Amino acid sequence: MNPSSSAKPKRNPKSSSRKRTSRKIGEHGAGADSPKLESISKSLVTSPMDVLPYLPRESIREDSLVDTQSAYLDEQTILKLQSDDLSKLLKMRFAVFVSYVAYEASIVKFLDTFLWYGPSNLDTCQNQDLFALETEVATKVLMVLYRITCSEEALAYKEVLGQVLFDNWIFDTPKMIGIASIYFHSNPEVTKSIISSVFELQPQYHEDMIANMAVVVKAIKSFNAKYD
Repeated sequence: MNPSSSAKPKRNPKSSSRKRTSRKIGEHGAGADSPKLESISKSLVTSPMDVLPYLPRESIREDSLVDTQSAYLDEQTILKLQSDDLSKLLKMRFAVFVSYVAYEASIVKFLDTFLWYGPSNLDTCQNQDLFALETEVATKVLMVLYRITCSEEALAYKEVLGQVLFDNWIFDTPKMIGIASIYFHSNPEVTKSIISSVFELQPQYHEDMIANMAVVVKAIKSFNAKYD
């Protein structure tokens, strides 16, 4: 994995111009053709997970008032906790998994901060333990994104899943740019599958992309400049 922060446009994590829908989200079943599938619902979020937000290495080191070695230990502790939480999330049955991704505040914040801040320039990491944990967290985030868009489970829920993704801002234009920036170089086919599936699940994302065309063009230019 060889991501770079230079490929990302500067933005606020909520800078998408898309407006939130006014419809109140309650429960999302799988449609009349699939009555036996469990509904996606806030009621399935039975306890908070308290996932720590993702912060770039530089921020953790700046906040640390100890030596560099201690800062590495702080980073490793945070990444290990995040990795463990992602493992718990991935083990949930699908409706519960989607409900947590959509409605559990700490997971929402973690994914938002991860797709904006990291992981940047892993190849420059001199600490092998830290490198391994960064890669582990990035891989599990990719698994979360793949499961919620491309898996057979997602296909079974396609009648309602797109609206859940859209209404709860699980994806938007800046986040999709972040996905491409972080993963395309090392996992191009999976990255393309995830982004393509987002548009297939919810065509409204085309409007979101058009509304943010300036951001998209800037990201493409930055990406091309890096890999030309």
